[in-house]
Amino acid sequence: MATFIVSKPQQRPVTGQYEVHNLSRGCSHLPEEVYRQPLGEFLNCHSALEFVRRQNGPSLIFNGCAYCCNECHTT
Repeated sequence: MATFIVSKPQQRPVTGQYEVHNLSRGCSHLPEEVYRQPLGEFLNCHSALEFVRRQNGPSLIFNGCAYCCNECHTT
């Protein structure tokens, strides 16, 4: 199991995406602590993304971090 967070503000204002990060991998591109929203523990980033998308609905766009969730990073 790995611990995941999502950025609170949009990390990419142009595309409007929120990034999901894997804390267990020691990502060097994490948002500051005040901008992190805990998601919990999941088996992989796909499960974390599915969870955060269900919680927030289709109006928000979530993407995996290119550095710590590369297998879930799409743009």
